[in-house]
Amino acid sequence: MKRWPLNKAYFWETAPFFRLLLPLLAGIWLYPDAHREGFASWIIAGVVAAFIAFWAISFVKGRGEVIRFIAFACLNVSLFFAAWAVCYYHDIRNDPRWMGHSLPAADGYVVRLCKAPAEKERTWKLEVDVTHSVTGDKVVQAKGKAFVYMNKYKAPALREGDVIVVPNKWQCIENRGNPFEIDYAGYAARDNIHHLQFISGKEIVIHRYADEHSLPWIRKVHHWCVRQLEWYITDRATLGLLKAMLFDDRDMLDGELTEAYSETGIVHIIAISGGHITIFFVLIAFLLGWIKHRKYHWVKYIAAIPLVWIYVVVAGAPPSAVRAALMFSVLGIGFALQKTPNGINQLLATAFILLCANPMWLYSIGFQLSFVAVLSIMLFYTPVYKWIAPVNKLVRLLWSAVAVSIAVEILVAPLVIYYFHLFPLQFIVANVLAYFFMGVVLVLGMVLIAVSSFYPIAQFIATVTAALATSFNQLVYVLQHVNLESFHRLTLTGWQLVWVYSAIAGLAIFFLKKNKAAFFAGVIALVLFAVSCCMVQWRVLRQEMFVVYNAGKDSRIELVKGRKAVILYGKDSVSEATEKFVLEPAHINLHISTVQKPGKKYDMVHIGGKTVFILDKPIGDTLLPADYVVLVGNSADVAGIKKVFNPRLLVIAGTYSRQKAATIIKTAEMAGLQVHDVRGDRAFVLTKQ
Repeated sequence: MKRWPLNKAYFWETAPFFRLLLPLLAGIWLYPDAHREGFASWIIAGVVAAFIAFWAISFVKGRGEVIRFIAFACLNVSLFFAAWAVCYYHDIRNDPRWMGHSLPAADGYVVRLCKAPAEKERTWKLEVDVTHSVTGDKVVQAKGKAFVYMNKYKAPALREGDVIVVPNKWQCIENRGNPFEIDYAGYAARDNIHHLQFISGKEIVIHRYADEHSLPWIRKVHHWCVRQLEWYITDRATLGLLKAMLFDDRDMLDGELTEAYSETGIVHIIAISGGHITIFFVLIAFLLGWIKHRKYHWVKYIAAIPLVWIYVVVAGAPPSAVRAALMFSVLGIGFALQKTPNGINQLLATAFILLCANPMWLYSIGFQLSFVAVLSIMLFYTPVYKWIAPVNKLVRLLWSAVAVSIAVEILVAPLVIYYFHLFPLQFIVANVLAYFFMGVVLVLGMVLIAVSSFYPIAQFIATVTAALATSFNQLVYVLQHVNLESFHRLTLTGWQLVWVYSAIAGLAIFFLKKNKAAFFAGVIALVLFAVSCCMVQWRVLRQEMFVVYNAGKDSRIELVKGRKAVILYGKDSVSEATEKFVLEPAHINLHISTVQKPGKKYDMVHIGGKTVFILDKPIGDTLLPADYVVLVGNSADVAGIKKVFNPRLLVIAGTYSRQKAATIIKTAEMAGLQVHDVRGDRAFVLTKQ
């Protein structure tokens, strides 16, 4: 008997949220800095008009292709403007009560500490919520979040929930402008933090000390749980690790240990993420393992959701935990309610809902890695698992864990290289051990908190947990040195990341669906990736750059030629922060393999037909025409510089204090010289044209 042929459904038909997600992403990505009067009204009008047009067209009978296309276009336009409207609403700068609007007139601000003070080298970092602005005797409600850096000398003891009054010394958060520097200003802005200030302890006025009863109930639960852990875990390194894993509290986390976790590819177990939530689901699934019939598997998902949210409350409800719990809840409800679950569509629906709740999560590395990791498991776990068919049950369980680790890395590895410039070669072993360790520690930690009133039992669990953490940390240090050096300083440009994912998609579709067109598309993407790599290497070999870094007291001037950087001024050894956040990103992305001191002192440099003179001592009575003069050391004879060099630009390095730099700038402007202050105007970079 012949059967009617069935039309093959396309991916966007089986996963309709894919088409809904695209205009939403476009609206978020193209959201501008809009502060014009009435701008939100135009956005809302666009949403309403497009949505009404879509529904009006949907009820037209006998719709043709043109009508359907118009309806589709109206739906996408409405989603695009809706995403724009959500971004506009989320942006604190568009709120009339935003603290930034009152900066010109306010004398001070009333703020509340939303976290415990974080200890830095010379200051306490306070993350605060602004509640009121103070102008004379007038107190007006204000909104906003900001950072206050309080000098440790004679600083008052503060804690979460305290209300204090700070002066109006706010500065806009700005990047230092160093080559390939992390966009810290953009990162803070997406969390609606735009200002910071540096003050001494005596400039703070205590308005009200917080007590435990005045805190929100979630924070009360969180603090109580942290105290139980601190009471029983005495080893500082172990306590710091457990507080980070269980409560997302990283104040006591050891820097070397964090680096080791990062280089072995398991740093995700420190930050609360989807992996932590998965552990609780696995625990529930194990406890409900007696439910064998597939018809009742939905019970496992529904039972796991309350446990997941209890853990989120215990952790203090940090954004990463809330995001992971929301993702699991939406996926779990979808799997429980659907007779034929569509994992990909549910994952896309989860992303759609999360981005509607907070559109700036799109730029969160944690959100990107979590989403891509789950997608990679859904797509590749089954094909990878079928590579081997173990007979032994224990081997089958072990291979299942290895298959998950391999499947995850297929889509996660490019993002890890793009953001962290490394590929953990030992990821299979490290991830399997890490998930086992994380599962045991999470369970032991929660049990320890639950039985904290029973001292002997709690003390025994604490001892076992500390011993397990110490042993695992030693193993991580061993694995850290297994990774080859050549897998550490990897880079991917934005376009290279696109080509890599295009190649993975094309080849995956070919191997899974036997689609020849996809194979050719994947090969073309690989060719484009190879061409891009060749172009990058060609640029690196020809690059010539003079850089005056903006690194505070660790002032550094380098001359980059090809893969070599020559230190023209500055110390060989700098602070850990300067090395990690200033020099390392520049050296990695510029593909510098050698950093060295010159054999002789260079006062004058020629680059791209321009002459640069580095001035670190008083000058004599001579004429040395130069295009640029860089002031370092203590030399500040502006009149002499004008007479001797007559430069087109005077560059002030970071060796000068802000007051001294301001004096030089004022004198130079009077002498008719243009000035570039590295501290205030970003790093100075001169390239060969």
